Amino acid sequence: MPSSLALTPATVFAKTAQARKALRDGGFPGPRAHRLFLIIVDGRKTLRELAAPVRSLGLDEQGLRQMMADGWLGVNAAPAAHPSARAAPADDAAPPAASLGAVKMYALDLLALMLPGRDGGLRAATREVHDEPALREWIERAAAAIGRHAGDDRAAVFRERVGRQLPETV
Repeated sequence: MPSSLALTPATVFAKTAQARKALRDGGFPGPRAHRLFLIIVDGRKTLRELAAPVRSLGLDEQGLRQMMADGWLGVNAAPAAHPSARAAPADDAAPPAASLGAVKMYALDLLALMLPGRDGGLRAATREVHDEPALREWIERAAAAIGRHAGDDRAAVFRERVGRQLPETV
């Protein structure tokens, strides 16, 4: 990816085929923040829409450019101004069905941080989550467990952060 490409708030990142394969196979070699960012990149959200996760993961323009140079991120055309008229994602964007899987991965990573060593049962339960209602139910179970072990404030943080990752259309 040329370094002269301007990263603007309208920039739309997409996972490359290399990134999708590494995430699917569990072989992503980069830093955890980069892996978490790749999980939420869907080929439709603008950099403006991803600003909160970018900040919370400690990423900056240099880090995003490095991910592009390393072949993990590509850039799609910016979406149209009206949400219903958004441009279709490029061929290398993750399919919409992958969004729930990406949310599960994000939630599991967050759960591991909030319930270190106590997330085994919930982790196993995600194998039975195959649709959006089941995912929402699992999120509530996970939040309840976090609430019991780390307090209601931490449970609320979990719900809020994972909720931001859920696809808007579900």
